[in-house]
Amino acid sequence: MAEKSPAADVEAGLLAHLNSTGEVPDSRSFASSLGVSHLELEGVIKSLSAFRIVDTTDIIKETWVRTDEAKGYAARGSPEAQLVAAIPPEGASKDALKAKLGDAFDVGMKAAARNKWIGFEKGNKDLVLRKVWIQSLIMFSSKKKNSHYAMWVCVTLLRTA
Repeated sequence: MAEKSPAADVEAGLLAHLNSTGEVPDSRSFASSLGVSHLELEGVIKSLSAFRIVDTTDIIKETWVRTDEAKGYAARGSPEAQLVAAIPPEGASKDALKAKLGDAFDVGMKAAARNKWIGFEKGNKDLVLRKVWIQSLIMFSSKKKNSHYAMWVCVTLLRTA
């Protein structure tokens, strides 16, 4: 006698559920309740739909998540804020800042220069000087159930002469 395939088990579970409740409102959570992957359940649903045994409606859920880069910015601030915060009052060499900031250095230098947050000593383009002071850094992030990730960062700058 042939063994019953895992797809047959999924199909039997799906049909039993449909017979008792009439619908599966969320195939992802239903797949999880059966202990199978969503892809496996989706294959069974498509097969049953092709034979017109079940009717389906595609529901597309868009999810936003922070990248690792964004998580780093949330924890440490934007590259330009990291750069300005790393410059002591007397200034710092580009090499010292690059060693301290790593990958954030190049992006931070470009953005901070564009915003005129930094300057260079006349005759010594290697010495980076701060033109602003970061007074406060306020970050807010929210991850509510069934909602998108929201994050904003507010930096208060004090300009120096």
